[in-house]
Amino acid sequence: MSPEARQNYEALGQAMLETWRNGVKRARPKGDIDLFLKDLPGAVTAAGGDMATAALNAGLVDKLGDRRDFEARLAALGGKDERAPGGYNRIKLASYIADKVDEKPTGPIGIVTVAGMIVDGKASSGRAGGDSIAPAIEDAVRNQTIKALVVRVDSPGGSVLASERIRQALVEAKEHKIPVVVSMGNVAASGGYWVSTPADFIYAEPSTITGSIGVFGILPSFQGTLQKLGIGADGIKTTPLAGEPDLLKGPSPEANQLIQTGVESTYRRFLAIVAASRHKSPADIDRIAQGRVWDGGTAHQIGLVDGFGGISDAIAKAAQLAKLGDERSVRYLEPPKGFRERFLESLAADSDDTTTSDDAFAVFTERPRQQLAAALAEVRSMLSGPAIQVRCLECPAPAPARTDAHDKSLLALVEEWLS
Repeated sequence: MSPEARQNYEALGQAMLETWRNGVKRARPKGDIDLFLKDLPGAVTAAGGDMATAALNAGLVDKLGDRRDFEARLAALGGKDERAPGGYNRIKLASYIADKVDEKPTGPIGIVTVAGMIVDGKASSGRAGGDSIAPAIEDAVRNQTIKALVVRVDSPGGSVLASERIRQALVEAKEHKIPVVVSMGNVAASGGYWVSTPADFIYAEPSTITGSIGVFGILPSFQGTLQKLGIGADGIKTTPLAGEPDLLKGPSPEANQLIQTGVESTYRRFLAIVAASRHKSPADIDRIAQGRVWDGGTAHQIGLVDGFGGISDAIAKAAQLAKLGDERSVRYLEPPKGFRERFLESLAADSDDTTTSDDAFAVFTERPRQQLAAALAEVRSMLSGPAIQVRCLECPAPAPARTDAHDKSLLALVEEWLS
């Protein structure tokens, strides 16, 4: 990585660690967190090699026990289930939601979610399709079914066109005097920040990863690999861009210039949008942009977000801006999932035969494979997207990347090479 990138990532990492540390310290004020952060092997050695005892000695847990002890504690708290030995009263999450949550609320505050990679066209759950989200917003505005709008953003970005499609729908809402409030989740970066710019108020958590105001272009080619193997490629062309980009020879100077021009033009557009939103000049935004990634706390200091809070705070703010008084009723603008989508999602979940171990040291053996699998899925995702993207490459994905059959075959091949 470049020195500038290393400096940015180190600052982000330290800020995220401090946010985590402060949160744990509030929950476990007597816990010796620093001992575990600075010298975990020493703490475990002092406890006779027992990691659980080390956690107990440091005040990070209250009591040691096996699963039966845990279930007995749950039974003491919530009552026993006499139908099963050692059982405790419980309720399935789906049953609880069905009993407590109105799945079709009709309040005046609309809620729309931009979660996952932002992609062109329509998209199912797990990705944010520009032609899925924007029409839902536009229909609610034109049918006058909402008086305020809350946008929940949990996305590292993606397609420029899809991000702009969603942004334009939010701009239209504001033109109809509908206040827009953004609630940022774990990640709201690059294209995720692009869609946040129309907001009258932006909430983030201190641990939110945001910013990444930058643009990149991607063209796959293998000329370097072929050169190492002593293999060349040749051919003729009738115009400078005929046959471009060439996968074997690499893109021509003209193709490179064309993509670079598009990247720079899109970046200027990005700066202008953010500058207008945050009431600053493009030069001011450029000084904190250039693809740099910020934690929520720093983003608040430099003016990229307006306050700290979650979705409830965003709903309250939207009600205040729309002058709804104490009204907090909401409606979800996304269409409900059909039977086919629910069925396919259940099949996808059932087909994941990955097993995990409860062994505390299993993370050391699983992590390399997970990193390889995630890298392959990320490359496939990037190459299947547009040539110019507003996407945070350093941000964690909102959901774990799922590998397909091709990825698994390639993963097995890579592991064979490395073994």
